[in-house]
Amino acid sequence: MRDDLTAQEKGAAFEVLFAEHMKAAFGFSEAKLNQKLKGKLAANAYEVDVVGVKKRPLWLVVYVVALLIMAAGILTLYSPKMVPQVTSRMKAAGTRVEKVVGFRKTGVGILAIGVAAFGFGVMGDRKSRRRVWVECKNRKATITRADMFKTIGSVDDVRAHAGRRKKDAIHDVWYVSTARYESDAITFAKAKGVKLFLAVERSDGVEFKRVY
Repeated sequence: MRDDLTAQEKGAAFEVLFAEHMKAAFGFSEAKLNQKLKGKLAANAYEVDVVGVKKRPLWLVVYVVALLIMAAGILTLYSPKMVPQVTSRMKAAGTRVEKVVGFRKTGVGILAIGVAAFGFGVMGDRKSRRRVWVECKNRKATITRADMFKTIGSVDDVRAHAGRRKKDAIHDVWYVSTARYESDAITFAKAKGVKLFLAVERSDGVEFKRVY
């Protein structure tokens, strides 16, 4: 970390560094900085250093397939002769849907199947995402039990506000620090399922080591 930066600038740079590490090392699709999350009891929203979001690749496949089906439906709807590759099974399925919804024009059923598949993909994607609250500490002072209490209390308040809303859920809590953790802080983190990381300066950059 550069020595000419202020403490606040070093903290911000540290957050950016770990956010990039989450994407590169752990496969997170998103790692958003300084996110505001509302709690149930606190009047003001909590500012979270990094909120990581991990998506399942399966739902990207569902999106692509749904879009291809919709494209086939649109082409069949407006120019049936342009889509000789539309399979007989897809046409048959589309025809059945057309009978159910009352449309007679070729392609409407295929388009409806594509739209339904896309909607299914959207719901599945949202429900399967995992969101991680990341607390970053770039300081020399040891991470104490009180520090851990404060973070867990904030997370619990946000979880209480989210309730059953999947898209707002916090599934995991990570703590990353440049300073060591006291034994009580580690014990409490283990009890609460908090993952701990220690940032270690190397000649070629910063290494993030898993403590627990």
